Amino acid sequence: MSLTRRLVLRALMVMVLVVGGVTALTHELVLVSGRNDVDDLLREESALLSDTLGDQLPAAAGLDGMVSGPEAERAAQRALSIRPSGPRHVSLVHVDGVRLQSTGGPAEVAGLMRGDDAPVSAPGVARTVDTDVGRVRVLDTPVTDAADEKIAVITVAAPLDTVQDTAATVLLFTAVAGGIGIGGGGVALWLVVRRTLAPVRKVSAAATSTFLPSAL
Repeated sequence: MSLTRRLVLRALMVMVLVVGGVTALTHELVLVSGRNDVDDLLREESALLSDTLGDQLPAAAGLDGMVSGPEAERAAQRALSIRPSGPRHVSLVHVDGVRLQSTGGPAEVAGLMRGDDAPVSAPGVARTVDTDVGRVRVLDTPVTDAADEKIAVITVAAPLDTVQDTAATVLLFTAVAGGIGIGGGGVALWLVVRRTLAPVRKVSAAATSTFLPSAL
């Protein structure tokens, strides 16, 4: 293999590695950014629903001023009617062993959360759950009373399909742009290397002809 080809191939290998790394990093950054946006939505909706439920609990308290299961359930139903699901999320309240869900929300996720395959409540940080309708981001937040007793658990869920579709589109465009760049760069590199090494080839050819034995 000629020196020109070796140099061009090695340079192309480096370009492919760099473009591949940049493409993978860009894809991951888009995924993380989209997931963070969804988490912000979940935290915001959870906080709003929690505040609304807190406002409804005193009105639902019994004659003794305590909020038992039935009273908490009525308060949760009113809170969900005030803060229903939105176009990007589904809101639920788990109270006294009953799962209450507001109307609306993304159809597939709403159907999932109503069924038996709904993710089990696990209060804590937002988590990603693989389901039959795709990957879903879920946040469970406990609601406690003045005595720090748990009254209910608020669940907010949102699909990640839009985030994944956006990341896949960015990956495709980045890969195509990188491929075009590598192809164009390879041609330009080939021409530059050939032109740069032309004097070297001439000197090499002259030296070879000089040291060849003369024909008898």
